[in-house]
Amino acid sequence: MKRKYKRIILSDSGYCGEHSDIEGANTDWSPFRHGTGIVDLIKKYSPDARIHVHQVPEEFNLSREKMLLHVTELRDMAEPDDLIVIEWVIHRDLIMDDIVSQLAQKSDTIICAGNFGGAIENWSPCCVPEAQTISCLNKSDRLAKLSNYGEKCIPMYGTSVKMSDGTIGSGTSASAAIMAGILWRNTSAKFLRRVMYKMSKYHERELAL
Repeated sequence: MKRKYKRIILSDSGYCGEHSDIEGANTDWSPFRHGTGIVDLIKKYSPDARIHVHQVPEEFNLSREKMLLHVTELRDMAEPDDLIVIEWVIHRDLIMDDIVSQLAQKSDTIICAGNFGGAIENWSPCCVPEAQTISCLNKSDRLAKLSNYGEKCIPMYGTSVKMSDGTIGSGTSASAAIMAGILWRNTSAKFLRRVMYKMSKYHERELAL
């Protein structure tokens, strides 16, 4: 992750909001406002971010076939200079992981770890090795109880992030959005070393307990 991106492709639910520069989403369909909160959070950290929402339809209540179709479309539309942000997880699916692995080999991809308090090895596509998986720290700089976890996870603050329209309680989704906003403006090796150093110290501390 050392390039300047041309756009962020956000795989999430419907978006409704005031940003006139958001592409792709059906602005009349957003029952949970999850996608809205994620877009607002990315824009908080990088107001100039160019965002295309690749909308997950049907309130995340998708059949396996439709979900595989969604990630296949995501893989095919992605370009090498895109930053892909996936803001959902499902129970482990090897075909899903294979498609997202192909996507992550083509475009830098970050995925929320999920909010089930378990190992990412049980969930897709956050377990994909080629992608960066973002877990969630609480206000005490420790892994939030809701956050999925794994050795490949990059921990990022994200619990109870305050937004202009309230609080995002989705933990790792907020953490991934914060990471996307920061990466949009700063892809330097120095920044990434700082993030990876924090991750290594976090794992050292957890293993010592």
